[in-house]
Amino acid sequence: MRTVPGQPLEVLFGGTVAPVLRNVTVTNNDANAIPVRLHANDLATIPITPYMAQAITNAAPIAVTAVAAALVAANAARRGFRVKNIGANPVAIGGAGLTFANAVLVIQPGETWNEDEAAGAAWVCICDATLTSTINLQTIA
Repeated sequence: MRTVPGQPLEVLFGGTVAPVLRNVTVTNNDANAIPVRLHANDLATIPITPYMAQAITNAAPIAVTAVAAALVAANAARRGFRVKNIGANPVAIGGAGLTFANAVLVIQPGETWNEDEAAGAAWVCICDATLTSTINLQTIA
């Protein structure tokens, strides 16, 4: 049986499954990753090796005002980023359409936010009306 690239390969097991007597290696890269759906007890039997970042970049401090401004542009290669509020007022971070009133993530003065779930998305930052602050940004690729 020949599989078609890009099409799922269904494997049905009826009854007892005998162990495979040889190793199987999958060499897909990040651009052609194999989706895996894990269940509650799978982590005990499936070893997972996390992707190790290759570069950390410290950006210049960013002035934040009551007008939403870009924090980071979308970048699929970015693995994570960290934001530290070094200013005197709270800073909200989020996606397009962010206002301080609709913010979910608000970083208080002296706090740090470590983003590793949606790090490749475009993010913006904003302060509340009439306030300003400053944040430090560190990206991980």
